[in-house]
Amino acid sequence: MGVRDPRAHLASEHPGGVQLDSCYMSPALVSAAEAGVEEALSGAGAADLRSAFDCDLTDADLVAFAAASASLSAAVAARRYLPLTASLLVAAPLAAELKERAEALAAEVAKAEH
Repeated sequence: MGVRDPRAHLASEHPGGVQLDSCYMSPALVSAAEAGVEEALSGAGAADLRSAFDCDLTDADLVAFAAASASLSAAVAARRYLPLTASLLVAAPLAAELKERAEALAAEVAKAEH
């Protein structure tokens, strides 16, 4: 007998997972990905969500995953992590440092052009 609604079936078999466009992520995979991303960002670094998964996810899937993750979405809402692209999250201290460096470089370039 076939499964009529694969999404509903997976959600009932693996409650707490995340349904994305291209796959259903089990709770264990969600937890592992969240832990890896949070570890990378804890030291004022950056994390590529794409590298947290063994499968190829679309940009839409990565954005949906970050939104569905309570810990990641709370950190983004609190501006502890800043999304630079669909897959790249940067810790706020690193973003502030990069902003300072970019502003200094822009000032040097502007000065050199005059």
